[in-house]
Amino acid sequence: MLLIGIFIDIFNWMIPDIETLGAQIAMFMIGLFIGGYGVGLYVAPRIGAGPRDSLMLLLVEKTGLSISVIRTSMEVSVAFIGWLLGGPVGIGTIAVALFTGKIVQISLPQFERLLKRIIEKGTDVPPILKI
Repeated sequence: MLLIGIFIDIFNWMIPDIETLGAQIAMFMIGLFIGGYGVGLYVAPRIGAGPRDSLMLLLVEKTGLSISVIRTSMEVSVAFIGWLLGGPVGIGTIAVALFTGKIVQISLPQFERLLKRIIEKGTDVPPILKI
C-alpha cells in the first residue's frame, strides 16, 4: 500500500502523454483488460483476495450467479453511489462498471486452469513462471 503512489508516478513518467482520441481509447481498453486479467490472476490461487473480490466470490458462491453478473452489479452499484455523492461519472466509469465483470469471468477460469497445470506438472513449468 505504501508504494502505490510511487508506482503511479513511475507509470505516469513511463507512459507518454497521449493526445489523440483513438490512442486514448486504445490505452483505456488496454488498461481495462489488464485490470480485469489482474483480478483473475491474483484471485485464482484463492489465498486471499481484497474486500471487493472476496465479496464477489462469496456472492457468486451463495447466489449461484455468474461472476460477470455479480461483479457488474457491484461495479454499477458503487458507481451509482459515487455519483449520488457527487463524484464524476463518465464513459470510462460506465465502461469499467459494465465490462470488468465480463473480463474477470473469462480470466479467472483461465488462471485457475494454468495454476492447476503448474501444480500438477511441477517441473514442466515454463522458466518464466518458475519461482
